[in-house]
Amino acid sequence: MRILFTGGGTGGHIYPILAVFRSLKHRLGNDTEYYFIGPKTAGIETLTQEGIRVITIVAGKIPRYITPRLFIEFVKIPFGIAWAIIALWRIMPDVVFGKGGFGMVPVVLAARLFTIPIVIHESDSVPGLSTKIAARFANTITTSFQETAAWFPGSRVTGNPVRTTMRQGSRSRAQARWHIALGEVLLVLGGSQGAWQLNDTILKTAPGLLSKTEIILQCGTKTHGAVRERFERIMRDIPNLAPLLHIEAFLDEQELADAYAIASLVVSRAGSSTLFENALAAKPMLLIPLASAAANHQEANADVFVRSGAAELLSRENLAPHLFSEKIISLLANKQKRDAMAGIAKTLARPDAADAVATIIIEHLAKHDEPNAS
Repeated sequence: MRILFTGGGTGGHIYPILAVFRSLKHRLGNDTEYYFIGPKTAGIETLTQEGIRVITIVAGKIPRYITPRLFIEFVKIPFGIAWAIIALWRIMPDVVFGKGGFGMVPVVLAARLFTIPIVIHESDSVPGLSTKIAARFANTITTSFQETAAWFPGSRVTGNPVRTTMRQGSRSRAQARWHIALGEVLLVLGGSQGAWQLNDTILKTAPGLLSKTEIILQCGTKTHGAVRERFERIMRDIPNLAPLLHIEAFLDEQELADAYAIASLVVSRAGSSTLFENALAAKPMLLIPLASAAANHQEANADVFVRSGAAELLSRENLAPHLFSEKIISLLANKQKRDAMAGIAKTLARPDAADAVATIIIEHLAKHDEPNAS
């Protein structure tokens, strides 16, 4: 049997694929071949490391505003579709699983051409354009949020597939890695690409915050050098506090799990994968949605968690350093509130999401193997 994964654009598409792959591999054994086709994406190397054969293609992303790249993106669309058709003809998988993002669309179109069963998953509470297009050709649509089901009648709500290792972190390992003094710890996650505005706010507020908490800042590989250089300039006047801010370009799976284990509070964007991993780790959250996200999907995602009581929101408009600092200090000082938020977050976690999606994929494999199956 052959199973093909597709998606891409950000690490938020790659890590759920990894979770589903692990569930499938556990249940199907070593006789199944696994492939990924999509654009080069942050985190894609982890798929190769796990034994998934990766084929990268170009994929055009339709801009939502006029940009000099508009022509280039439209040219990439037919090339991506042609490339996907050739790749699928060579592999001819038994089922295709699409995890969203513009990288999914050409592969889903190619799969439909070959009448290969298609399962797709929408991470966000408001579906993106790529999912709306792919849904027209999918056999089964799955979603992270109940709110999304209204967009796709007959879809199945599974939650967002997450790496279950996020609840297996070690406080002692985290303490040893970052030399943490076991006071309060603020974990700041900028996503696979980093977040310039979030990094900037942390650096501006660091002198005041570091007297209250240690900070683990995942700042993104693209901005790591600039963030570290600027931090060193800021901290020249208070060198005694500098060791309390731990700047990381990227946190691998174990490092992230350990950071969760020791964190008192998590500050992050509101991508679906991050939200559900935060929930799995049962951590109180301060969410700062990415305002430029397509269809404001991060704001919609955050709203679900804020309304439940698992998180608090700080909008981009209110991300002034003094407001950010006041919000952090207030939450760190109120352990009872943080414990309540953590408890609610745990109820929102869907640790079985990857298994649920894997079950649906296996159902399509079984239908494909039936006599007279089309």
